[in-house]
Amino acid sequence: MNFSFTSSLWLLLVLATPSVIAKKGKKTKNTKNNNNIGPGVGGGPDLNCDPAHFNGCHDNDCAMTNYEDGCEKCMCYNQGNDSWCDGTISSFYDDYYKEHGENPFGDSNRSNRKCNPNFSQKMGHCKWQWECEVGLTCDNKRQLSQLSRNRCILSRNGRDFDCDPMKGSRYDGCSDDDCASTNWEDGCEACMCYNQGNDSWCDGTKSSYYDNYYKENGKNPFGDSNRKNRKCNTNFLPEQGRCRWNWECEGGRECTDQNNDWRCR
Repeated sequence: MNFSFTSSLWLLLVLATPSVIAKKGKKTKNTKNNNNIGPGVGGGPDLNCDPAHFNGCHDNDCAMTNYEDGCEKCMCYNQGNDSWCDGTISSFYDDYYKEHGENPFGDSNRSNRKCNPNFSQKMGHCKWQWECEVGLTCDNKRQLSQLSRNRCILSRNGRDFDCDPMKGSRYDGCSDDDCASTNWEDGCEACMCYNQGNDSWCDGTKSSYYDNYYKENGKNPFGDSNRKNRKCNTNFLPEQGRCRWNWECEGGRECTDQNNDWRCR
């Protein structure tokens, strides 16, 4: 494939993709579901979204029909597709195909010239799930301010009975109803699982601190003299505290979202 186009055009292309030269996702079929006729209808997708606008097409939306010439195989924005309809630099793809007989990604089918196979890699920026490559999810709980952006992180499903307390409440740490791996039974005997409403939680984020504190004081910083509980932290987030999981909140509060602002409420 000939990458002889100018550096300025290449920069424009890169800026329009969810991530700089990422891997291709798993190929799935792009089809429109005629049972959903527009945005917000029964909670269904928008089958007439505009790819020309950044963030114009949400998860499971499909491009407006005039993009069938250029995005024939990538009309819908489903996570796991092998490409997406990139209308943000539509004329660039037209000109590139006219000059090279293929799009910048090697597809010689003119009807697919605007299908972009680049997706955001791990920790790449995202707004929608479809922007992340296979095996990743767009972490909408990461954003702690309107100035920060979501990122693609590893997907996880169900409870983890071998979570890592050293990672705290991070997405790949310990989530609601997870339990610490068995090697934490020495230090977290009374707080192995992360259930909302528990009296304490296994704090592996400063493990050696608890070891040293108990050695010097014969109890942990919260007054527990049982050595096997020395890493059980009884402090939880107060109301309006920034959070990721329900278990972090005190008093039975839940970690809820308001305008992408996750707090204990």
